[in-house]
Amino acid sequence: MAFENAYLTEEEKEMFVEAHILDPGDWKSSILIPHQWTIDRKNNIALIYCGVPDREEYWKKSFVLFYKGIDSRHMIELIIEDSRTWFGNRTNDEVKKQIGKKLISHFDAEVVRRYLVHKIYRIDKTTSIETIANVLADALSAYGVNGNPDHAHDAHAFKAIVEVNGEAYYGNV
Repeated sequence: MAFENAYLTEEEKEMFVEAHILDPGDWKSSILIPHQWTIDRKNNIALIYCGVPDREEYWKKSFVLFYKGIDSRHMIELIIEDSRTWFGNRTNDEVKKQIGKKLISHFDAEVVRRYLVHKIYRIDKTTSIETIANVLADALSAYGVNGNPDHAHDAHAFKAIVEVNGEAYYGNV
């Protein structure tokens, strides 16, 4: 999958308005109109950061993942924690020492981060958690620190590991 961080065009923003997709991070139930996203245009998949869902648990972040369609029907809401306590911002060599050589073939990155998925809402019954977790790992790897399209050439290459219900997913590598 070829995810990239990009700004939305005016046409893409209008698409969100016309689709009346509600912003899960807004308690007023306003329309989601993002200005940037992490998108795989070929596969019609996009990840959008929606803010912090609860200020008392500020380390948890709200995202939406549009899987195979940019509309309410294909929207999956996620509550994710960027859990630096597992790998932190360790180099590939440090991760190799911690988890062993068995898994290191999945990583071609300077920084490896673990993302703990606390909640998944509105997942289609025909789509498996494994599929979504692997797609999410790919999208978060491209998202990097903050998904900013202007930082596409950062010095750090990120690899996201997504954990759902105690299972780790590494993406479609």
